[in-house]
Order: sequence, then structure tokens, then C-alpha cells
Amino acid sequence: MGNIFCIGRNYSEHAKELGNPVPTTPVVFLKSWGSLVRPSPDRWYLPRDIGRIDPEIEWVVEIGRDASSLTEADALAAVAGYAVGLDVTARDLQSEAKSKGLPWLASKGRKGFAPLSEVKSVAAMGHGPFELELQVNGKTRQKASTAEMIFSLPRILCFLAELYGLTKGDLIFTGTPAGVGPVEVGDRVAAFLRGKSGQIEFELHVE
Repeated sequence: MGNIFCIGRNYSEHAKELGNPVPTTPVVFLKSWGSLVRPSPDRWYLPRDIGRIDPEIEWVVEIGRDASSLTEADALAAVAGYAVGLDVTARDLQSEAKSKGLPWLASKGRKGFAPLSEVKSVAAMGHGPFELELQVNGKTRQKASTAEMIFSLPRILCFLAELYGLTKGDLIFTGTPAGVGPVEVGDRVAAFLRGKSGQIEFELHVE
């Protein structure tokens, strides 16, 4: 297993809606591999004793080869494929951790906190830009183009390779657009990644 890198505050309107400054360099945090789940149109169990839980839709990148250094011109050659995922956040726990200057893992890395679709190859999907859409109970909650990201994918890849090194099989959650909100037991959550060459999607029922 490799790493699950996550890029925070990569859409300016999302940073603003949470009262965060718009970053000038990528904000990086990690999720645990235990948080990763492969959804089916079935049940999605979430803890009920930790307050508000927000699913945040994200364009996810799978790395196809090891890389310790990249340039923006060749960075996309390190990509194996793309997926759509949810960076699930226990918002109350995150707010508490931030207020105390503590890490976010308890609010981001729990079991079930990273639902991920199938990964489709670059050959099947192209390199985008893609449209992201999150629906809750059939109504659109988040919708944006990956072209709106503050830091482009080549910039993110170069940044991660230089600081941490990239390993084949690593996943990168590239950030979420504005519109995040909580889900409750009984909600249906659907995530879509749409491009000129195809679409990836999944649906979950919150239990």
C-alpha cells in the first residue's frame, strides 16, 4: 500500500465558505488506508456519535509509477487513471482539532471515510477537465469543473513528488468545491465525474 494524499482548500469558494484563507501553496493532509471503501449501490455505515458528517466530492488520481521528481511538462505521465471519491469529514471533530492546533486524522481518516469509485484509465477518460457533481436525495449539492482548482494537477503532482515522493498505487484526492453539507441516516448520496470521453459514478445509502 502507498499513500492517500488529500489537497485541502483547492477551490477558492470552498475555502471561503469554511472561513479559511485561500492558500498560496498546496495544503496537504493524509487519510488512512482503512478509510477507503469501494462503494456499491448498497448501505454506507457512518458513526452516529461524533456530530456533523460531511461528504465532500473530489476528483481522485491514481499514480502509475514511482516518482521522486517531476516537471509540470511531464507530470501527467505518472498518472495511471482517475476516479471519483468522497473525502468524508467529521466537521465538529475537525473544528475542535483546528481550534486546538491538533492534526485532522480523527476527523478525516476513520473507517468508511473515503468511498472511492472504480479507477478508469487515462486512455478511457483522458486528462480532463472533468465536471464533478454530488447529489443528495436527487438534488445537486456540489457541482464544479476541475478547471476551477487553484492548483492544477501537474502542480500538485510536482509538489507531492518533490516533498514526499510518489509511489505506484498512491491516491490523490485533489480537493472539493463549494457547497459542502451534512448527511443524515436515510440519505442517498450520488457522486459523478464526467468528461468528454466518459463518466464514473456511484451511489450510497446512508445507514
